[in-house]
Amino acid sequence: MTHISVACHIQKKGGIYLRTIIRILIFAAIFLFIGLYMGFNKEDTEELVIEQKSAPKEDETLDKDVDQQIISEGIDQPAQGVGSLLGKDIDSLKATLGEPSRVDLSAYGFHWWIFNNNLDQYIQAGVLNGKVVTAYGTGPSVNVQPFEIGQPIEEIFR
Repeated sequence: MTHISVACHIQKKGGIYLRTIIRILIFAAIFLFIGLYMGFNKEDTEELVIEQKSAPKEDETLDKDVDQQIISEGIDQPAQGVGSLLGKDIDSLKATLGEPSRVDLSAYGFHWWIFNNNLDQYIQAGVLNGKVVTAYGTGPSVNVQPFEIGQPIEEIFR
């Protein structure tokens, strides 16, 4: 007799757990169904994703000849340093920095003239149609007047 009563007790205990799991699954399915139904039938006028086809904006100054472009409006061009290279022709660039170490094509249509012969300075000059249109310099001895390498941003934007 004891063997049969122990087996019935185990079945009852296992049945309770099984019934509890089934109840939880039924409630979860009901809540999931209600949530999905409410979410899909929601009539919002707002769209989460707005598909708008637009043409990229083009810089009209790129159509102008380099001689016609104003390099810096309202700002005096530095007399020395990397900023003074802007607007110079190739001969003036070579006279100032010498021959470039290499010339690379940029993603913007101009050529980067790379000057890194000196270990204390690295200068890139962007050349388009024979004129310097952009310049970049870094290193402990590069002249970036009116700024200084390592200068705090608070001093620049005063």
